[in-house]
Amino acid sequence: MNRTIVSLVAFAALGALNAYAQQTLSGTYLPKGQGMMDKLEFSSDGTVATTAMGSTVQSPYTDNGQQVMITVGGQTQPFTIDGDGCLDGGSDIGRYCKQ
Repeated sequence: MNRTIVSLVAFAALGALNAYAQQTLSGTYLPKGQGMMDKLEFSSDGTVATTAMGSTVQSPYTDNGQQVMITVGGQTQPFTIDGDGCLDGGSDIGRYCKQ
């Protein structure tokens, strides 16, 4: 009986972690302080509109729950999702938080 309960709890926890890892980003993220881009707008279809210097480019992204990879013009930029839910691209790219 105890083994069944432990198995069910473990299965539920694994499902919750898997669901978190598959969440998609949505909405507009703006730079906090200096940022290379003016804004990032995530869509549920797995694309992000990156706006910089008045020009917007639609690009694919992937999100594994801890890191977001945005590919623009064949170049992939990793962003770490920090404790505040902001996307940190490092000192050159900047930090972007949901509006």
